[in-house]
Formats: sequence, C-alpha cells, structure tokens
Amino acid sequence: MAILIVTDNPTLNIGLRTIIIGEFPDITIFEAETLQKTLALNFGQPVNIVVLDAGVADGKNIALLDTFKRAYPQAAVVVYLGDEFEYIYAFAKAGITALISRKSDAVEVAEALHRAHKRLRFVSFDIQQILLSDIAAGPKVAGKAKH
Repeated sequence: MAILIVTDNPTLNIGLRTIIIGEFPDITIFEAETLQKTLALNFGQPVNIVVLDAGVADGKNIALLDTFKRAYPQAAVVVYLGDEFEYIYAFAKAGITALISRKSDAVEVAEALHRAHKRLRFVSFDIQQILLSDIAAGPKVAGKAKH
C-alpha cells in the first residue's frame, strides 16, 4: 500500500507521517509539494490514498484535482482543509473521499485514513457541525460555509 502526502507544510507532513506509520506499518509514503508536481511523478506502484493539503499553492484547484483523479483513479483523496472551510462544498462536489481539518486529532485522522483505504466517505466532526449549521440556517446560507 502507498500513500501520497501533498503539502508544503513540514509540521503537517511530520504529523501525518507519524500517524500513517503508526496505523500502516508496512506503508510506502510518497511526498510532493504541489498537486501539479504529482502529475509528473512516476511512483512505481499504485497510490492508494492521497492526503491533499488545501493550503498548498494549487490545493484548491478543483480542475487540477479532477485531472489528478483521472490519472490516479484508484486513489482515495483525503483533503486537509486546515481552517479553509469555505471550500467544503467544492471538495465534496469534486468527489473526494474524506475531509479533515486543523481541529482533527490523531484518532480522527487515523479513522479518515482507514475509511479512505476502504473507499468509505469520512467528514471530521467539526466539519460535520459546520454543515449542520448551514443546513439549519436554510437555503440562503447553504453553500457558503464561512466559519
């Protein structure tokens, strides 16, 4: 099994690597600083999960994400939103597998990875709360997750 981490944030990278290695001891981890760079790489084996940091230079480029998904159709995509909640709906519509945020702890990130490996959807608790608030607010606010 292989996981690709797309981030330019060294602290996030270290945290993700620690969780991934703890949960999947025999894993191969690849890294890239942008989504665009992943399209030029040959990993030598199928990538099962991609953890995309929405904060990278092209991390919110949905068209590029679609191109990536066509190039790696077997890869489940886990998006780390950080605090950029205004992109929740765009990523959900793009068909990503999981959404996590800065508030996601190690247990929640591990659960997102395990569910992504099984191709099951996952949304972190704080993002669920934002979505529920938007639904409760009615159609005037829905689609504008600004928290």
